[in-house]
Amino acid sequence: ANALLKTLEEPPSQTVFLLVTAHGQQLLDTIRSRCQVLRLHELSEADVEAVLVDEGRPAQAAAIAAALALGSLHQARLLCDARRLALVEMVVEYICQLGTTNTADPQAFTDQLVVRLAGIRKPADDDEDGDEDEAPVARPAKKTSKDSMERDDLVEVLGIARSCLRDAMVLSAGAAPHLLAHRTAAAGLQQLAARTGGFRLATLLDRLDQLEAMLTFYPPPRQTWTTFLTEAPQLVLR
Repeated sequence: ANALLKTLEEPPSQTVFLLVTAHGQQLLDTIRSRCQVLRLHELSEADVEAVLVDEGRPAQAAAIAAALALGSLHQARLLCDARRLALVEMVVEYICQLGTTNTADPQAFTDQLVVRLAGIRKPADDDEDGDEDEAPVARPAKKTSKDSMERDDLVEVLGIARSCLRDAMVLSAGAAPHLLAHRTAAAGLQQLAARTGGFRLATLLDRLDQLEAMLTFYPPPRQTWTTFLTEAPQLVLR
């Protein structure tokens, strides 16, 4: 960031730099002071749903995906896949049970999770483009076994957990259930909010952000997720 300051102060002729971030508060003050801030807001739920329906998705699937996507059209398109919705439900159910005796063992849950993730990835791996009369060509085997979790997998799972905790915070603040992304899990989220409170929910969200930032450096995705699940009950209980 410091090395970039001189360039931002004296940019080349006819050059405009666009610095894009979802975490502007983490930028140095010296960077922010040299930039004009343009805030890009998410699409409305109604807009996302309308686009999905126009693209031929079933109306019910479009409505559910739009509610869960939190303004991201790309995420909404992914969530129109029933297998991805099942993944969301699986993670949300676990998060809602944090701090209770019903919470599954973190390692066992992670084992189930990576199997489901591998199943979601499989169709894309098996998809082949090309003429039917071409001779098949052997491809290198990809590591998509039940024991694997890729970085993109973890980013997706962390996003689901984050939206779930965000819903619990909304309820903790006294907002109406219709504002939730995970509306079908409103009862479980209300219980989570009641036994946890806004401060501890915020602590959990901060921890998710820290783990996602750490992925740039070293921790294997599977280990990172299991670590969060192991720590979460202690962060939840007052």
